Amino acid sequence: MKVLIVGHFNETAQSKITGYFPQDWNVIIVPPGQDMLHHIEDCQVLIPEHIQVDPSLLASAKKLKLVQTGAGYDNVDIPACTQLGIWVANAAGVNTGRGRAGNGTNAGLL
Repeated sequence: MKVLIVGHFNETAQSKITGYFPQDWNVIIVPPGQDMLHHIEDCQVLIPEHIQVDPSLLASAKKLKLVQTGAGYDNVDIPACTQLGIWVANAAGVNTGRGRAGNGTNAGLL
């Protein structure tokens, strides 16, 4: 499973984030830009942080199955994802302190 996390994270945060995933998963954390475009080609899960998930980005994501957002869907073109058969999920309750136990469940379903 290849998970692409796009955002600005320091090394400490990156280490903590990758620690939450199974060791045999390929978790890539990159800032927005060219490197992101290289990795999106073969990822199954995209976790976008402040980037637009639109038809032009999705056109490069040939193996994408799930877009997992934080609190909302503002940056995701849900109709475009739906048309391509890509699931979109958010981390309900992420900003309320509730819902922590289920945040990794969606990726586990794949």
